[in-house]
Amino acid sequence: ATDLQAGSIQVANDLSPSNITALKTDSSVHLMQTTSLGYNGIAINIANTHGAGNPPFTTADNPLAKYPALRQAFNLALNRNTINKVLFDGEYVPGCGAISPASPYFPDVPCPPQNVAKAKQLVKSTGLPLPIKITLITEAGDQEQVEEGTVLQQMLDAVGFKLTLQPLEANTGATDAEDGKFELYLGQWSGRVDPEQNIQVFWEP
Repeated sequence: ATDLQAGSIQVANDLSPSNITALKTDSSVHLMQTTSLGYNGIAINIANTHGAGNPPFTTADNPLAKYPALRQAFNLALNRNTINKVLFDGEYVPGCGAISPASPYFPDVPCPPQNVAKAKQLVKSTGLPLPIKITLITEAGDQEQVEEGTVLQQMLDAVGFKLTLQPLEANTGATDAEDGKFELYLGQWSGRVDPEQNIQVFWEP
């Protein structure tokens, strides 16, 4: 964004939302905003125990994999609108699926609203000692992911989880995720025109 405003480059793509306000007020910059086909998301390791696509697909050794109620509680603990406002200046589109609203194949299914009371109830129903410890892989050096992890920690702490952030170099984190050496992985996908390519490729050997 700095190079763009200085005239060192003429075109930039995928700029941080934190730069949008300054760019909007710069008459030398023409800003084009659009909803992409990609998404940011959290992957939960449920059955990747021998590496992606490698059977047998047994239940992963983490509480979220073993207890479906905890996955539901995790979902209900999140306030997507707050995450969008605090981290992305409200410039992103909160979602809960792999298909962007920019796609003609977008299933217009609303995300569940935050429900702390219900999430607490689900966590308690497992009978596990609290807090329930879970670990999230983030990209080391990515300030946006660090901040997102901090917000997630606060929301999940309120319902009975204790989220630990595990910053890893990008390639190392992606490799660990593919090898099944993770509980939670914070990642990004650039998206494809064919929505199948936003989903199926993550289930292929």
